[in-house]
Amino acid sequence: MEKKPSVIKSYVKAKSPESLKILMIRNNIETNSYYSYSIVHDGSFWFAWFDFDASDLIEKETQRIINAK
Repeated sequence: MEKKPSVIKSYVKAKSPESLKILMIRNNIETNSYYSYSIVHDGSFWFAWFDFDASDLIEKETQRIINAK
């Protein structure tokens, strides 16, 4: 993914590797994207970190602020 100011780190979290896989697939489907995940286990939970382009969210929030004035 291209590095730009709107790209932020995000993650999905689960209690088992199997649940994490399901969440990763669901995340890809819901965002209609493919992410390169970095998997981390902290002893209790499994995390799949990924870079997320928040451009659409930034645009929506900017419009909300403008419209609120």
